[in-house]
Amino acid sequence: TQRAEYVRKWCAVRGILGREDCTLRKNFQTRSKEPFIDELAGNPMQLTILLDLLRKQGLATPTQRTELYDSYVDLLLAREANKHPDVVRRHREELLEMIPFLGWYLQAHSEETTINAQMTIAELKAAMWHFQHTYGNPETVVDDLFVATSDRLWALTSKVEGTYEFEVLSLREYFAARYLYGNAGEDQPAFDRATVLRQLLRRPYWLNTVRFYAGNARGSDIYAIAAGVEDELDETQSTPSFLAAWALLTDGVFLRRPREARRVLTALCCDPGIPILLAALQRRDITPLPQLPELPDTDGPDPTWHRLTTAIATD
Repeated sequence: TQRAEYVRKWCAVRGILGREDCTLRKNFQTRSKEPFIDELAGNPMQLTILLDLLRKQGLATPTQRTELYDSYVDLLLAREANKHPDVVRRHREELLEMIPFLGWYLQAHSEETTINAQMTIAELKAAMWHFQHTYGNPETVVDDLFVATSDRLWALTSKVEGTYEFEVLSLREYFAARYLYGNAGEDQPAFDRATVLRQLLRRPYWLNTVRFYAGNARGSDIYAIAAGVEDELDETQSTPSFLAAWALLTDGVFLRRPREARRVLTALCCDPGIPILLAALQRRDITPLPQLPELPDTDGPDPTWHRLTTAIATD
């Protein structure tokens, strides 16, 4: 294929030969079967960044989608720094905050109509000025960023003259999740992230965003995510919520907290949930769940497995 030929030439130009060449190409072929990886490899620039990431990290390249995009975005910013070293050096922190805001802004507006996935330069500048003004930061940074750019502004690109948009949809969804996770409710001490999570779970348009959102959770936040999923499935019992919650399990969001993974699985496999999941599996809207991490022997048998097999044996 054209992509495979590009990878071969990329390796040749960089002097990647023999075993290293075979390993990199095999790793790329395996990982590119994942939908969100496939989208990142959509054009030569993005493919170059992805290959750099796979070469540097090899088998240690993250498999959890949010962690993978974190690494990808770090390399993307480094690449932009080489093209515009002064402006990126001076405004790196502003970019790290502002681009996620624009991801959320465009994701929210494009839910109404796809034409809103693009912003004119005037609209984009107005949104950036608003962001800076809201936090009391200098607004002159907006002009500085545009002086140093032409057809690209880090993760944004100008496909249609006079407008900007995210070149990759999944990057827009990633940045929207990053903004919501880091900024939503930041001025409210009692704010609960599960509030945002539940709104995202029930809205199909935000499916990938909620997967990135939950993928940010670490430590105690994982317990809040699990509790939010349980509450949502118990109260709404809507198909989008069940499918989104299933995706969080397959993404490995609860991989390091096996008891929380079992809690979520129990909530998913409730009596109303089973028909929803079976129908979705038949439509291929969801994929089978990889093996969950083992629970200690002292925890006893998996409650979901025990409940369902008992029900089958009784019938």
